[in-house]
Amino acid sequence: MSANRHIPWTESLIERHKDKWNWGALSGNDALPWSDELLKKYENKWVFSHLNIHAISSMEALLERYAHDKNRYGYEIYIRDWAGNPSLPWNETLIERYQHRLSFSRFSSNENIPWTVEFIDRYLDQWSWDGGGFGLSSNPSLPWSDELIARYADKWPFNELSRNEGIPWHDELINHYADKWDWKCLWGSNTNGEKTYAKEFQPDLTV
Repeated sequence: MSANRHIPWTESLIERHKDKWNWGALSGNDALPWSDELLKKYENKWVFSHLNIHAISSMEALLERYAHDKNRYGYEIYIRDWAGNPSLPWNETLIERYQHRLSFSRFSSNENIPWTVEFIDRYLDQWSWDGGGFGLSSNPSLPWSDELIARYADKWPFNELSRNEGIPWHDELINHYADKWDWKCLWGSNTNGEKTYAKEFQPDLTV
């Protein structure tokens, strides 16, 4: 119910059942009557990593308010996981300013970051390159190219890279790293010639 956008949401309704809501789902519901006051009132309940962009008037103001703030119980507000929220309007300036309070492993899977090679280089040692399906190698929104893959060839876990549907796959790329791909995963990432590739380089593989 907390994620239902068709409920006639009001502040009084939220208050009346504040102990019953799923606050994670509620945090991502863009149909709430969002305001700075509502955000402040339930700051100890919102799941900020799920927060919908409609909840904020300014990302910079949100970070400024909570980066060094405590909630009503005196606990520091935990903003590290906000980095994984694709609804928030991240930009390089904000990331640089608050980098020491944010999680780059969370940023690594965020598809709405303004990804560039320069940006990746700037925080090279802070990214989660693998991440078990949630790292850079699995993120389809990076500026994928042969050059990008070659640039960080010593960092990519090619088994994860093999699943990435954002990569502009082609014969030369597949041939160049033929001994690195996870062929069963690669077969699931491409639509042209997978079985031919798999049989050519892995004759015993069942595809």
